[in-house]
Amino acid sequence: MANNVLAHGHDINDFLAGIACLLKPDGLASIECPHLLRLLKNNQFDTIYHYYYSYLSLQVVDWIAAKVGFKVIDVEELPTHASSLRIWLPSKRLV
Repeated sequence: MANNVLAHGHDINDFLAGIACLLKPDGLASIECPHLLRLLKNNQFDTIYHYYYSYLSLQVVDWIAAKVGFKVIDVEELPTHASSLRIWLPSKRLV
């Protein structure tokens, strides 16, 4: 649903709150974002884009998501953009 858009947002809290409001009671949100840990460990600084507002760790995404009632239930590591994470967030009713 939100592939590679989280880093573009000025207000990530508001963005995730909007997803929480729009998600059906039995819905599941999929969010992809750059994998900050891989970027740092592998010195992939050439993958940093000037138009991204943030590069977030999984821990920070989990913390922000929890503020709007989400709980990370699964994470996949993807090869996209040198390494990305796909984070799965179920609606509040499924947690």
